[in-house]
Amino acid sequence: WDMYLDGFPKWDSMAIEIPKPPLQSVTYIKYTDTDGVEQTWSDTLYTVDTNKEPGTVIPSYNQVYPDTRDFQNAVNIRFVSGYASTSSPVDLRENVPYTIKLAIMLLAAHWFENKELLAPIALSEVAMTYDALIAPHRIFKF
Repeated sequence: WDMYLDGFPKWDSMAIEIPKPPLQSVTYIKYTDTDGVEQTWSDTLYTVDTNKEPGTVIPSYNQVYPDTRDFQNAVNIRFVSGYASTSSPVDLRENVPYTIKLAIMLLAAHWFENKELLAPIALSEVAMTYDALIAPHRIFKF
């Protein structure tokens, strides 16, 4: 995935949250410097936290975010996320949490049994069960 920002955070202690968890790795961080030249931020100058959801990027100890030119999409962060393993071509389904798989099967079965329904699912046992299954995996922005 590519994530674009108009600049780095104003405070060096402020982490950049990477969407689409779980974060596996950051491939690179490129930015346009104040002279308008694209630079690649060395991966030794920032720290990636893949243990949080969402994952984060922050300058390494005693480092600061680079200055960027003031325009849209001045920063590009390329990252790998999701449940698939990048180390081997194993069955991609094995790393997906069981509750997410169960929620998908529940919805698919409901839609199969109720083909005539065109409206979204109303508050029903199916909807409440689905919400309960995926709730631990949702990330809300405040």
